[in-house]
Amino acid sequence: MKATKKIVAIFLAVLMTMSMFSVALTAFAATRKVTKITISKTKATIYTTQTLKLTAKVTPTNATNKKVTWSTSNSKVATV
Repeated sequence: MKATKKIVAIFLAVLMTMSMFSVALTAFAATRKVTKITISKTKATIYTTQTLKLTAKVTPTNATNKKVTWSTSNSKVATV
């Protein structure tokens, strides 16, 4: 009986280790990097009272993090 309990305990420990390893591999495999970002307009002329809306298309569409942060290097010329 004790030998059976030890075998079951070892089996469960191995099974738990394998399932944790499997989850780690699944999480790693599910990470998709962004390969390309396309902006809706690359050139535009607008005047001081006008606004321009830009959109970003992230490729691939199943990328893990598709967040785009908009900023300006010159706030006197453009605001975000």
